[in-house]
Amino acid sequence: MSNIEKFAIEEDIDVDPPSVKVYFEGTLAWYQIVSTHPSYISKFADMKLKAEIWLWIQRKRSNSLHRPPSLYVRNPRSNKRWPSLSQVRHDLPPHFTSRTFDPIDAFHPYFIERIIQSHLSEETLAVGPEGIDPKWMECSLARDLENAYPVIFFF
Repeated sequence: MSNIEKFAIEEDIDVDPPSVKVYFEGTLAWYQIVSTHPSYISKFADMKLKAEIWLWIQRKRSNSLHRPPSLYVRNPRSNKRWPSLSQVRHDLPPHFTSRTFDPIDAFHPYFIERIIQSHLSEETLAVGPEGIDPKWMECSLARDLENAYPVIFFF
C-alpha cells in the first residue's frame, strides 16, 4: 500500500497487558496491520508502543475527569488538571519501559502532536466513557510538556 493518509488505533484488551491494534485506510476498506516487513519491525514496535502509551494517558485523563474531587484536595479543579508529566512518568506501567528507559522523553514529539491535534480537532477521548472532552489545554500534562520541550515556530 502507498499513500496512506489515515490510520487508527484501537485498544486490544484481549491480551495482558493491554496492547493496541493498528489499522490504516486503504482504497477499499480499513486494514489491520498484523505484521511488518523485517526492515520495519523496530519502527512498528515503536509505533505500537507510542499508541499504547497514548491510550493509557487518555484513560488516566478520563479517570481524572470522572473522579469526584477528593476531600483532601484544596482545589477541586486539580482533578481536571491531572495528570502532570511527573505523574505520568511515575505511574507508567513497567511494560512500557521494555524498549526504552523513558518512553515519554523518547516519544515526546508524538505526545505533543497528539495533544495539539486532539485539541484542534476537538476529539473526544478514545477510551473510557464515550463523548468525553479531554480539555487537554487545561491539563497539567500539556503545560508540562510545553515547558519541558518548548516548541519554536519558524515563520
